[in-house]
Amino acid sequence: MRKVYPLPVLADLRKPYVTSQFHTRNPSRPGHMGCDLFYRWRASDGPVRIGDGGATRDPKAPTQPKWFIPSGTCAIAAAEGIVQLASDSPTGYRVWVKHADGNRTGYFHLRDVRVYVGAEISAGTPLGEVGDNPKDRDAEHLHFEVSPVAEYAPFDPEVWLRGATYYVG
Repeated sequence: MRKVYPLPVLADLRKPYVTSQFHTRNPSRPGHMGCDLFYRWRASDGPVRIGDGGATRDPKAPTQPKWFIPSGTCAIAAAEGIVQLASDSPTGYRVWVKHADGNRTGYFHLRDVRVYVGAEISAGTPLGEVGDNPKDRDAEHLHFEVSPVAEYAPFDPEVWLRGATYYVG
């Protein structure tokens, strides 16, 4: 099964980074059941959209943002599979994709959904634009989880992504 990172490589060839890791790697966040993905921010990127309605942070401020998601960036399927869930939630839209290895991948904090339940998709298929988490004021980012299909028992997504390539769309 071909695996790719759940965010594509940008046109300027920047790759996504895992920032906030799974709770076993990040003990300061015991309830964090996945990892967060961003791109490294550059001054030419302009203001960073912050959660809770899209407030912005002034890029001329003394503390520059370190990470961001460009407007219009879509989360992409990390492997081929079948869409199990595509719906709204209190933290933005979400998508779960079931894979042949018995696991499913979850994509959270989306602005919209571009797939439907039952759709057969390939690695790299756009799932929805990364957007806001209306319950928080963190910077826009993609939250990514991996869990067995049989029960919700998330495990470290970085382990599942081992050997994944970067998707250039």
